[in-house]
Formats: sequence, C-alpha cells, structure tokens
Amino acid sequence: MKVFFTNYHISVNRGLVEDLHAIGMEVICPTRDFAKGRIDFFAPNDEHADIAELIGYEEYQRLPPHIMLIPCTQLVEDFLKLWESRDRQDVLVLLTANSDHIPAWRMVPTDFLLSHDLTYHRMWDGPFKMLYFSRPRILRPAKTGEELRRSYEERKVKLYINNLEGERHEGLKPEYDAAIEMRKLWFDRTGWQMPIYGYGNKDGWPSMLDTQNHLVDSMFTFVSKRRETWGQLINESMQLGTPCMFLRPLLNSTFTQYLINPDTAIVGDTVEELVDQALSMSWEHYESLVNEAYFQSQMFCNEDVRRQKLKWLFDKATEAV
Repeated sequence: MKVFFTNYHISVNRGLVEDLHAIGMEVICPTRDFAKGRIDFFAPNDEHADIAELIGYEEYQRLPPHIMLIPCTQLVEDFLKLWESRDRQDVLVLLTANSDHIPAWRMVPTDFLLSHDLTYHRMWDGPFKMLYFSRPRILRPAKTGEELRRSYEERKVKLYINNLEGERHEGLKPEYDAAIEMRKLWFDRTGWQMPIYGYGNKDGWPSMLDTQNHLVDSMFTFVSKRRETWGQLINESMQLGTPCMFLRPLLNSTFTQYLINPDTAIVGDTVEELVDQALSMSWEHYESLVNEAYFQSQMFCNEDVRRQKLKWLFDKATEAV
C-alpha cells in the first residue's frame, strides 16, 4: 500500500520513513515542484530517494486510492486541500506532535491516530490509535567514558528552544523566565553561562550534528518547554549520554507518564531546586543517572516493538482504503 508523506521534523523524518518501509509500505513523497504553491511548510524529501518514490503533482493525481499520512500541524490545511482535490478517496492517518494544536488536529476526519502527544491520544475517541515512540536520528557516537567524566567535571548545561528570545517569545514567557533564571543561577554557582540555542535566538541555531556535539559536551540538557510531547531532542540527549533537567510545572503530556522520572532525569519544582540537585550529585550517582536515562530511552524507542505496533495500525488503515 502506498503512503503519501512529506518531511516535518529533521531528527524524525528518516526514522519514520524507514519504519514505514520496513513494514512493507510504499512511501511516496512530493517533489519541490509539486510543493510550490501547494505545501507551504515544506522541506525537500531527497534524503528518502533510496527507499521512497518522489513524485510530481500530475502523477500524484493519477495514483489509485492510498493512505495519506499528515505528520505535522503546519501541514494539516495543505494536506486536506490535496485530499479534497482527489475527492477524499484516500484514507487519512494523523500523527500528533506538539500538544497545543488540538484545534488543527480536530480538523482531520480520520479513524487512525499515530500519537506523540498523550493528551490528545487519551482525549480522541476514534477507533484505531497507537502511541508512537519514534527513535531520533543519531549522527555521532554516544559519550565515551572519558567524555562522560569531562562533562561531569566541566558542569556545562545547555538549552534548545526555537524562538525563545526576541519578538516571538511572548507565548513562551514561562519558558523564557525559567531559562533566564537558570542561566543566572548556574553561572553564579559554576561560572558557566548557559547558551540558549535555537532558531531566532542570539546564541545561534546549530546544525543537527553540531547540536548533538553540544549535547555530548554537556553535563545536562535543560528542558523548559510546555509544548514538548515525545521530544526528539530529549531522546537525542539521553541516547548520547546526557540526562535532562525538567521543571515539573512545565512538564507536559507524554513525559508526565512516560520516560521522564527521577530515575532518568532531574525533576524539580523550581530552577533553584534543579541547580541544587545537579550540583550536589556525586560522580557515581551521575554515572548511574546517565546509564538509566540511556537505556530507558533505548527501551521506549525499541525498533522491533515500534514497528510491530506501526504495522498493526497501517494494516487497519490499508483495510479501509
């Protein structure tokens, strides 16, 4: 069965396409020319050319009925227009991500839900759904023993949230305030000034590889983002050997019940509590935390289990085509 899909998140795209390919789906993706004037939120799909077919708009219109996977809130309206252009003959599957987009998700008339977001997963009353614990794309080796020891001794902490600074941070005020407080308290205690990375921020927007190098270089990744569901950066960090710190008031959706807990992360009610916990941690306790975070993330992202679940859902969608 063919599945129409386009890129939506840099660290997850390839893994999802590989998962679909592994369970026997024929993935089809729009070309750049296809996307012009039709898909506003578009990233080229050339990376998938070895296991997916890239097609133009006319060829797309000639396809027999198939599955359309809507993988991102920003794609909902454009994908629904494409669906309408083919007289609604294709079966829709919705993948939920950030947890503050429920109105957009409710626009999608589907019986099939693929969930990063636990909140909507439990709210949705359709017939077929599954939690999708996708594996991030890791571009470099995890920390060596030497790198682990150095990250503990150098006590660096880093933060990654797009558009946290400048004119566009109004909707992220609690996150911004937490970041500024963490930067100040951590500097006062260690002399290290926490960078705030991400698109639109003063410290810059590192490439995916550079981001993963930054993760390996850190003692902790500070997470202050209410919208986070099955966060790929969080799993990247844990799988590279760097545990995360979370403010409990900003912990949301999937991570309130899966993966993030005091065994795998530092969790606190205030920034000061996080700093105290992190800097009072012995080398042995830190090493144990890193180990538990690494293996629990690997466990949740287990490839065989994930693909068995995915096959079940897409078999159901195939039956509906």
